[in-house]
Amino acid sequence: MKDPPLGEWGALSLLRVVRPDLEWRSVRYVDEGWDHEVLLLDERLVVRIPNDEHYRRMLHAERIVLSQRPTASPDLPVEGTEASGTSAARAPGFS
Repeated sequence: MKDPPLGEWGALSLLRVVRPDLEWRSVRYVDEGWDHEVLLLDERLVVRIPNDEHYRRMLHAERIVLSQRPTASPDLPVEGTEASGTSAARAPGFS
């Protein structure tokens, strides 16, 4: 079952818990979509927050696929983080 949307402030709050090392000057809440909520930080970093357990389980496979991208795209970092706990489990990764 799909989780209720976090909204911009909820997504930002969760991001701060999961990745307190990230800094940004601007943020745009792009989408409350079918499978992820999306933030765009400084118009350069996309943060995808899965809104369903199925999509959270798919994060590992997504990282593997994205790590196989052509080296012609060095400006496309692929990062991920795992989190535990009820609130942090909502956003265990980003890309």
